[in-house]
Amino acid sequence: LMNLIRDTLARARRLGERPPTFWPPTPLGHLPHFQSDPISFFARGYARHGDAFRLKMFGQETMVFCDAEHVRHILVDHVDVY
Repeated sequence: LMNLIRDTLARARRLGERPPTFWPPTPLGHLPHFQSDPISFFARGYARHGDAFRLKMFGQETMVFCDAEHVRHILVDHVDVY
């Protein structure tokens, strides 16, 4: 899995591709929508873009991973890499 993620990221860099962005609807980014209903906020992002997407909150671009295997890979198995 780690090699697959590395290869995918390397390919994306070469081709200038990035995960889809759930663009902020307000100057404050996604914060107002996140604060009012965080569960439906992430559900909408997942419905529109799938397992991985970007968003902007607190002035920072953030990656969201919805697949449990990806989350485990990043936060448990290879925390030192990320």
